[in-house]
Amino acid sequence: METYGKALSPLDRWNEAVKKLYPTSLTAQRKNAPRSAFLSLCEAGLVKGINPGQYAPSNKNKAYAPRAVSLLAAGTHKTVNTLWAEVTDGEAIPHNSQMDVVLALWKNDLIVRRARPGKYRTVKLHPIALLHKFSAGILLVLKPLGVWGVGSLALIDSALVPIPVSMDGIIIGYVASNPHKFLLYSFVAALAAAVGSLVPFYIGRAGGEFVLLKRINRERYETMRDRFERQEFLAILIPSMLPPPTPLKLFQFGAGVFEMKPLPFVLATFCGKLVQFTICSLATIWFGPTIAHTALSAVHNHLNIVLSIAGFGLLLLALYIARRIFDRRKGLALPVEQEPPTINS
Repeated sequence: METYGKALSPLDRWNEAVKKLYPTSLTAQRKNAPRSAFLSLCEAGLVKGINPGQYAPSNKNKAYAPRAVSLLAAGTHKTVNTLWAEVTDGEAIPHNSQMDVVLALWKNDLIVRRARPGKYRTVKLHPIALLHKFSAGILLVLKPLGVWGVGSLALIDSALVPIPVSMDGIIIGYVASNPHKFLLYSFVAALAAAVGSLVPFYIGRAGGEFVLLKRINRERYETMRDRFERQEFLAILIPSMLPPPTPLKLFQFGAGVFEMKPLPFVLATFCGKLVQFTICSLATIWFGPTIAHTALSAVHNHLNIVLSIAGFGLLLLALYIARRIFDRRKGLALPVEQEPPTINS
């Protein structure tokens, strides 16, 4: 790599390299899967000359590359096909150049190998990289446990310990292997996610008000709480239905801050997650795991568009709620609909 040793961010290094490799193909330059594989190795401190850190949002490709490096170091897998079959646990997931990136870095001696006396220095991993390794280990242990693995992973993922693969990706993998159990997988994952969401909920209830009051005054805080309480169920249900990277935990934290009752909170989270996981499962059964993964990748690659559409939908919802609150049949009108006062001359 000609960029080795330059003062560039990992993403800059990647962009510069692919422009030289594919100068006339914008499609090849913009491929997300190989870029995510490279950035995941950088995050884990496995690429020479790059300090570990947080360089990219979480997605399924980030778990594959570090695991492939471990297999190469062990000497048990040496080709693209064997590496891919192992890191995906034999699932029918199409390869998209992730292992080509790993092998290219490995063959060019750009991967940090295990420390040997007198040859390599010990690499200290960034806390984010350690968290990534820890969550990847959890995924490796729990994923083979079937429905219990689904529940355990959903519980952990919703309780402030994100796993390197989104729960949508986990569900897709399980349903692709056992389509007839899709409803069971969706139900267990939704139930576990709802239980795990109580962690950010109670964190918000315990100290969130204090944090907010340091930034806003009491009057504004009371106004925000009153608005939330009017439609609190929908305020949790809708974000729970949306796929990553929706900041669901922020909504759950806010529900705790504004003292939403635990039972409606859990029910809203469960219903939203059940809808989300069921849609992923049905898409996998009807169209296959490839199109389901492609749809999730499209969400990540076109996040601005997705957020714009979601924002427009939330705006329409807010207008609908306002219309319900200010119902003329109850003697209330929207502020803009109120007739101006008559001035007697």
